[in-house]
Amino acid sequence: MKATFPHMGRMDIFIKGIVKALGMEAVVPPTSSKKALNLGVKYAPEFVCLPFKLMLGNLIEAFERGADTVIMVSDRGPCRLGLYGLPMQIILKNLGYEANWLILNTPHALHGLFQLGIEKEVVKYRDKLTFVDGLLAFHFGWKKMLAIEEIERLSLKIRPYEINKGDTTKGLYQGMEAIESADNLYDLKKAKDAVIKDLRSIPQDRNRRPLKIAIAGEIFVVLDSFANLDIEKKLGELGCEVDRTIWFSTHILHHVGLDKFMRRSKGKAVRAARPYLKHPVGAECNATVGYAILYAEEGYDGFIHLMPFTCMPEFVAGGVLTRVSKDYNIPIFTVELEEHSSQTHLMTRLEAFVDLLKRKRQKRQGLEGSRGD
Repeated sequence: MKATFPHMGRMDIFIKGIVKALGMEAVVPPTSSKKALNLGVKYAPEFVCLPFKLMLGNLIEAFERGADTVIMVSDRGPCRLGLYGLPMQIILKNLGYEANWLILNTPHALHGLFQLGIEKEVVKYRDKLTFVDGLLAFHFGWKKMLAIEEIERLSLKIRPYEINKGDTTKGLYQGMEAIESADNLYDLKKAKDAVIKDLRSIPQDRNRRPLKIAIAGEIFVVLDSFANLDIEKKLGELGCEVDRTIWFSTHILHHVGLDKFMRRSKGKAVRAARPYLKHPVGAECNATVGYAILYAEEGYDGFIHLMPFTCMPEFVAGGVLTRVSKDYNIPIFTVELEEHSSQTHLMTRLEAFVDLLKRKRQKRQGLEGSRGD
């Protein structure tokens, strides 16, 4: 069996680690690119959102590499992600791609992934696997993903201080490759520790005072660097320290109720949004609004809201964020992403937003200085 899955940030590290640990072959689609997007645009319904088109393009490229089984994530609520599996099956079948499909509803992902390794109709070596094998595979995939996220978080903190532009990004990509190639927990820890040491050794100017910007919004475009046009890298190189509100691990932990004691859990964000949204809208809408409030209260300089064009829950959030921006005096920049989004256009808008934040900080510091006099 050759299992594949669409990209969504670094979810591929997690699922690939599990699939390989269960003794199966993982067919990872090429990194999301213009080719994958063009394939998705060609065969997807015209007005479906960007995540659907990219995922469809990923799967077409994976089938071209010999995949015969698809692991597809799902979710609950108004977000169309929960409905992607069936229309994708129909589109791909019409293109001549037949496959076994495993649709994972997030809270039951562990059960579903273990099923993948033991069901007779999927693989033929059921007797060779035990429940312990499934748990160990899940644990290894989880640890590998956490290692990737740890170095990504560190890179967001280091990039605005780097002296030589691009050093952090280069170190991050090399580190991801080292962690991804680890086949056991010992090698994984060794690789992660080496990457962290290398990133911290990057020449930095710690006299800088970077702007602090939080990023929130629809989960796919927040997690996927191709979909969001590498916005975190762009902001870091503009001298901004970025804090991302959504990680694949925190998304999983929220769904299984294990994020309650985290500093900025999704639950806390949803509660913070209640003065503006008294009922759940679906997807990340309520959390997006709440995160803007939480980061404003922490003194962040700005907030960026990412959403796919036509995303209903995030469209609602965008309207509410206009009020939050005024009430909490925090500049908010909403970015709608679709297949025609331009790197140059986004960079121009980011530069203008960063300039606005710098002027706002200077004005605030001037007022504080005059009060001191």
